[in-house]
Amino acid sequence: MGYHLFYRSGIALYHLFIRIAALWSPKAKAWLEGRKTVWPTPPADKKNVWFHASSLGEFEQGRPVMEAWKKARPNDHIVLSFFSPSGFAISLQNIPADTIMYLPEENIVNARKWIAHWQPVQAIFFKYDFWLTYIREAEKAGVPVAFTSVLLNPSKFMFQWYGKWYLKQLRKVSQWICHDKDTADLLHTHEFKGVSIAGDTRIDRVKERMRETFHDHTVEAFCRNSVSLMMGSSWQHEERMISKIIQEFPDLKIVIAPHDISAAHIREIQEQLPTKTHLWSKGEVPNDCRVLIIDTIGLLSGIYRYASMAFIGGGFGKSVHNTLEPAAYGLAVAFGPNHQKFREPSEMIDLGFGHCVNTVDDLQEFIQKYRNSTERENAKKKSELFFNKHAGATEKTIQTLLELHRKS
Repeated sequence: MGYHLFYRSGIALYHLFIRIAALWSPKAKAWLEGRKTVWPTPPADKKNVWFHASSLGEFEQGRPVMEAWKKARPNDHIVLSFFSPSGFAISLQNIPADTIMYLPEENIVNARKWIAHWQPVQAIFFKYDFWLTYIREAEKAGVPVAFTSVLLNPSKFMFQWYGKWYLKQLRKVSQWICHDKDTADLLHTHEFKGVSIAGDTRIDRVKERMRETFHDHTVEAFCRNSVSLMMGSSWQHEERMISKIIQEFPDLKIVIAPHDISAAHIREIQEQLPTKTHLWSKGEVPNDCRVLIIDTIGLLSGIYRYASMAFIGGGFGKSVHNTLEPAAYGLAVAFGPNHQKFREPSEMIDLGFGHCVNTVDDLQEFIQKYRNSTERENAKKKSELFFNKHAGATEKTIQTLLELHRKS
């Protein structure tokens, strides 16, 4: 009763809202247009394995698992589905998926059609994009369903008295591969089966990206032989902070990679900084300029390698952005107080190379500390301890998934 009355009605209303929003929202329009794609015919001589990611973030976390599956079972046909346009657009670049599609709107007809069309031998969801109708139809068809990199806490609505109906549907999942012991214990408490712990596959993905070939002459030349601060995915709050203290560090080079690269916001950054700036799109930086603004996307994860320290944006808003990418290069990392959404910032603080900055004075102390080469070397060693501790989640995850496949 609860499943039919609340969940299905809510999903239908959500789809209706997207249709209305598509009248003015390019993102909503892309969401609808992408789902008009004709489904390709599955290969007759291969087994289909269905992977699903909600968006780009979940895809990046699950990508190492998909690559490991392809390596272990190269003859399988991998179907990768996305919920949002952000993941779909970026996914087309050099990944081991044979078919990439939007997940059709969730309803019984589409879910049954999807399962019948692809006849997957296994369905693997990254993190927790819980589409109950797809889970139900897969389970009814005898398709084992697994969720990887699962991170949950007791405050989630499905663990409250009013979420029992939802929890009942999730128990149809065959395998839960958890991020940590707390999540595994929580699922065991609620009588879930097939629960294991693997860790965070993002760690493996970040280290893997470090080894990929990358070079940016402009940023490298700008940072060469200088102490430099990389501001990654900065918002207005972080940009105002650095503008207040930049004059205190006349020899410091600053690279600002803002979250918003619109022309209006770039001008805002330039106007508030009391020093000359240069845009990455303009090429080589003049010698008398010590602020470089990255006015394009797609570079940030690679250019951290040229910096001496990092200040990550988002921590004064909803949540801090990616701290793993700069840490992978051995950088000391500063961020604002709103970092609880992810566990790694707190662990970085405990290890001594992560720093929560609440005020301009805190940021000034951070920069002053890591102008010292000895302190930077200490941060690098502590970062290595962090990554060595958490490496290997992909291998644990793929072994669990392959074992589930063998049993099915």
